[in-house]
Amino acid sequence: FDPATGWWSLLPAMSSPGRRLHGAAALAGKLYICGGLDEMGAVERFEPVAGTWTAMPSMPRDVGCCCASALGGKLYAVGMLGDDSKVVVQIFNPEMDSCRELQSVGLLPD
Repeated sequence: FDPATGWWSLLPAMSSPGRRLHGAAALAGKLYICGGLDEMGAVERFEPVAGTWTAMPSMPRDVGCCCASALGGKLYAVGMLGDDSKVVVQIFNPEMDSCRELQSVGLLPD
């Protein structure tokens, strides 16, 4: 969306266009898409200036129903591990081009 013109633009397709229930967050002027069903460990980055998607290092743990947020120059992804309802927090460091598990939260309450 371009706030100056009020127009939406269609972006180029990601390598996994059928992805759903994924996390998305903006970090350092780029858009990151991570996790989600069908592509649970995959991370892709959109660079608006170049108009291209780039595959990033996969997350160590595959997560569905993912949420993402940027904080302190890092990308945090929170999601569920498969069918056991465990929640995991993973952190991506763009300076190191690496992703690691930060914390396993455990089972969700009923």
